[in-house]
Amino acid sequence: RSVQSPKAPMMIAVIGPNAGCTKAGSSCDSIENMLGPYTQYNGVSVEVKTVYEAAVDSAASSDVVKFARGCDIDNENMDGIDEAVQLAQQSDIVVLVEIGRA
Repeated sequence: RSVQSPKAPMMIAVIGPNAGCTKAGSSCDSIENMLGPYTQYNGVSVEVKTVYEAAVDSAASSDVVKFARGCDIDNENMDGIDEAVQLAQQSDIVVLVEIGRA
C-alpha cells in the first residue's frame, strides 16, 4: 500500500471483543473489561468511552472508523474472525484490543 498524504481520508479498523459494542445502546461488557475488576464501575457515575467510541471521536471528519468484534470473550465463538480479518486488510490503521476478562 502506498503512503497516503496527510489530507487523504484514512480507513481505521477497531477490532476486538473489548473494543466496543456492536449495537448502540446495547448491554456492553467492553467498558467494565477495560477498567478491570478492581474498579467499581456501575455505568452511572462515570462516563467512559469504548476504544471504538474514542477512535470515532478522535478521527478526522474525513476518516472512516469501523468496528469488528472478531471473537467472543467467554466462549469459543469465532464467527466474526473472517469479518475482522477482512476489515483489517482493507484498513490503513488497525487498533487491536486484546484485553481479557480477569
